[in-house]
Amino acid sequence: MNDYSTIKKNLHRSTQLIFDELREFCLSLGDNVIEDIRTHRVVFCKSINFRWFVDIKPDNNRLLIRIQKNRKMNSTFDSNYNMHEIKKSIQEAYNNIN
Repeated sequence: MNDYSTIKKNLHRSTQLIFDELREFCLSLGDNVIEDIRTHRVVFCKSINFRWFVDIKPDNNRLLIRIQKNRKMNSTFDSNYNMHEIKKSIQEAYNNIN
C-alpha cells in the first residue's frame, strides 16, 4: 500500500519539510482537492474528475514538481527553486484547471 509517509521516508529532513509544506498548501486550496498517492509520487487533482494540477516526485534529496496549467502547458520546478514562485504557479494551475 502506498502512503505519504512511505514516499517521503528516504528523503533528507529538509526535503521532507518542503514536501510537507507543498502538500499542506495543495490540500488547503479547496475542499475539492484530491490527493492521489501513487508508487513514487503524489499527485493533486481537482475534483472527482481527477484533473491533476500538480505532481510531486521525490528524486534523491530534492523534489521534482510538475505543474499543469492546462492540457498543453506544464511547468517543472526543482524544490530548490523559489518556494513563493512554486506556490504561485500551483495556485494559478488550481484556479485554471477545469
